[in-house]
Amino acid sequence: MARGRTYRLGDYDGLWVRERKHDKVYELKLGGTSTTLHGVTTEKEAVAAWKAATLRAEQTGDNALPTPTRFALLADEFFDDFQRKIDVGRRSARTKLTYLSSYNLHVGPFFQDVLVHKIGSEDIVDYISDRREDGAAEFTINSEITVVRNVLKKGRRRKPRALFHDPFADLKGEDELPDQTPRKNWVRRVLRQDELNRLLDALDEDADVVELALVLAFCGLRRNEACGLLWRCVDLVDGIIHLDMQLAPPARGGKPTRVELKNKKPRDVILLPRAKEALMVRLAIENERGLGNPDDFVFTDLVRPGIPVDPDRVTRSIKAAAVKAGLHTTSAVGPQVLRRSAASLWASAGIQREVGAQMLGHAPEVWDANYVTPFRDAAERDEFRQRSLRIGFGKLLDEAA
Repeated sequence: MARGRTYRLGDYDGLWVRERKHDKVYELKLGGTSTTLHGVTTEKEAVAAWKAATLRAEQTGDNALPTPTRFALLADEFFDDFQRKIDVGRRSARTKLTYLSSYNLHVGPFFQDVLVHKIGSEDIVDYISDRREDGAAEFTINSEITVVRNVLKKGRRRKPRALFHDPFADLKGEDELPDQTPRKNWVRRVLRQDELNRLLDALDEDADVVELALVLAFCGLRRNEACGLLWRCVDLVDGIIHLDMQLAPPARGGKPTRVELKNKKPRDVILLPRAKEALMVRLAIENERGLGNPDDFVFTDLVRPGIPVDPDRVTRSIKAAAVKAGLHTTSAVGPQVLRRSAASLWASAGIQREVGAQMLGHAPEVWDANYVTPFRDAAERDEFRQRSLRIGFGKLLDEAA
């Protein structure tokens, strides 16, 4: 069929009409870029779209229309920016590896050749639906969608911009976006003091990890916070750890680096006597090896002097010790269990929630929601009864009289 007549609409420079057999198509040609106005069916709607585009260009100095850019190009720019953040300690190298894996295996094959200004919410829904049909877990899909979000955000912020809209803006609910609600059958694990002691006793065979695990257990540190600790951060006189940074996930063959804490806020952590004793033991060990200087790592590999203990090894050792101590039942006991147990024991001891939350590096609301956990054991039930009866609540009437 012959192409219909094409002409400029009125005095609107850059607004064009192309006639077809039964209707008209409206197009914008501005700044060397052209686009079809999909969904626009009347001259009034076309003029409104032209005014919005030209006004945006006048007010911001940006291009009136998105610059046609393929998703793959933006992805390259995003990963280059991410590497620069890694180089200055703002992001994790391991996170980049996770993102790259998601992109290379799934996101790239689906989106790489698509012009990003043509990506709409329906394309995001299609991707999620396809991955669900593949049998991918919701958590996995969410990780992949995070890559898509970040790449498209790059496109909206760069100059010239590759798209103006956010395809995620209209997506809501678990039917469209991955469902990230907690597993209903999962119970947060915490350990009592006697269980912690059994676990720590079972770690005696691992000389690299035993003192580190003691500090995790009694200070509530994250695993990589302990692995990245320097001696200049430890004040054995006042009994304080001045925590400022944490260890970045180690790259194979790479130099160990420290990065910002998870919440980016340095904090002071109070040393209880047992944790202080463990650090003094560790300092003596490091001094014998010619280490223990202010800028040396506290917990180093005994085979590789000066190199911090690998975080993955810490996790493996704690899990193995938990099995040996008979603590591994329905769920594994790792470093996060030690951190959660510290919070729950502090709460049980009556430590003020604001103080306990500060020790963890979290807001009190996070302390309440995610860390302080009932022990669900006989000791907790007995303590509940004793505290209630102490004020007369629930006593037998003749006893209360």
